[in-house]
Amino acid sequence: MKQNKIKGDGIIKSINLNAGRYTEIKLVDMVCTEAQKRSYHRKNKFANNKQREMFLERLSCYCTFEIDEANKYRIKTVFEFPKVAAETKIHNGIYQYLAPLILNNLLENENGRSIVFSSNTLAADCCMVNQNYPVMKSNKEAVETDLNIPEKQVAEYFAKSDGSIDYYIRKCLKYLEATNCLVFNEVHLINTFEEEVESDSESNAIIKRRKYSDIHIASKVEMDLYTSLVEIATNKTGVRNNCDKWYGKTAIQYQTELNKLLKKNRIKYVVKGFEVWKVNTNRCRDILDSFSDKSIMEYQQGIGFILKSIIDSNAEQRKLQDSQLEHFKELSELTLLYDAPKVHLPSAKSYQERLQEEANQTPVIIVEQ
Repeated sequence: MKQNKIKGDGIIKSINLNAGRYTEIKLVDMVCTEAQKRSYHRKNKFANNKQREMFLERLSCYCTFEIDEANKYRIKTVFEFPKVAAETKIHNGIYQYLAPLILNNLLENENGRSIVFSSNTLAADCCMVNQNYPVMKSNKEAVETDLNIPEKQVAEYFAKSDGSIDYYIRKCLKYLEATNCLVFNEVHLINTFEEEVESDSESNAIIKRRKYSDIHIASKVEMDLYTSLVEIATNKTGVRNNCDKWYGKTAIQYQTELNKLLKKNRIKYVVKGFEVWKVNTNRCRDILDSFSDKSIMEYQQGIGFILKSIIDSNAEQRKLQDSQLEHFKELSELTLLYDAPKVHLPSAKSYQERLQEEANQTPVIIVEQ
């Protein structure tokens, strides 16, 4: 039997396991490490739930099984080769929805072996979020005006949700990398623009014509410029840590200052992202085939519901006030569920209005191409 490594738990050894019924202690002696065996035999049971979960996770690398009321194990199917632990992880929780969607995107790519995306673009492609998410995120004041949800709570919701989305995407990529079907690298993605300035003789307005580049991985020169702008904005607004960049009055000042510096240097935005390569196409297809009990559409329709459950549960654990928790759950329902109705924000500013604000109310017309 082929040996496979499980991170933090040594090498999966070859065992003589067959379909049938087993006692727990027999399986412990077959699959557990020596330290785990000694711990179990002291009391003929696991010392705690964590040790039992580790045992079940290890056993699931060898076979599929059921546990009856008498704590007997019925081994159903024994795998020809033991699975790495990551293979069991991607079939649980949110990963059982996210993993097939990532693999499907990678396999459907017609432009080579790699794809590049930010967490936000992948979340939209995989339907982790719906059409309301970017609209409400960029119009927090309008959400307060039109939906009566305080802007501060809206900002906190999107900061927490963005963090959760990024976390689960990163973890899923690590699990998929461990299955030897892809490799990935964390990168910074940048969108820059060229700008031509001309005057309108009739209105005396200044016209700025912008032509944007394709979104691409930032070069060293671009990253040197970006980090220098971050340093300037940080020092000017008194930011001391990352929390100051996202929460409270300092966050508004910092983001305003950084955005002003970015536009001055003809950068629309810089975001963290991922570059993902498929290293084994057949392995990618084999892993994707292990999710064939649902269609890609069903995974897309279900992943937002799973993410909402996680985000709502995390909010409950933070023990928010009843009104805050209610607003949080309302936001998650409107922005994450696949079939959520489209939200209309009458007081939201149009994109052109925001561009005019960027021109600081001067007679400047910004035209994007």
